[in-house]
Amino acid sequence: MLLVRFQLGPHRYALAAQHIVEIIPLLALSPLPPAPRGVAGTFIYHGHALAALDLCSLTLDRPALEHLSTRILIIRHQPPVAARREPSPARESPPDFYAASDQLIGLIAERVTGTFRQDEKDFVAAGLEPATSPFLGPTLLDAQGVIQLLDPQKLFTARGPQPSFTHELEIKDALH
Repeated sequence: MLLVRFQLGPHRYALAAQHIVEIIPLLALSPLPPAPRGVAGTFIYHGHALAALDLCSLTLDRPALEHLSTRILIIRHQPPVAARREPSPARESPPDFYAASDQLIGLIAERVTGTFRQDEKDFVAAGLEPATSPFLGPTLLDAQGVIQLLDPQKLFTARGPQPSFTHELEIKDALH
């Protein structure tokens, strides 16, 4: 499996490349008040407004540092079937990479430095699912230490319609 490597603070993570549409530089974001914890704002991507989630904010309770290697990973999110709705016929049809049932989301991560290949069976369960971060998956141990796999589909739960986007998303947060 091809993985994209990144860091959140000193900790190393990976995301399966199959979830990623594109990796872009960190952009100026428009704030989205009042936003749930982790929602950094919105940006325009190929003519569509996308939400940006700051993974450092979700895991470390601080915003991502603005390094040259801080990037936005554009991923496809597949909301639950009940939360999906068809695009309005009056709206412009989405680009080819954007399936009608998907929503594109930007994930802000630090030190997005490269890719690597690893067999999925090399990752092992940590033994418990952290209640505050259920999106963190199994781990891999290499020469530099631990790499934790991130499951982007577990970042969200559907809550109903949202005026600016296809779906309203709530970031899973044990504090609320």
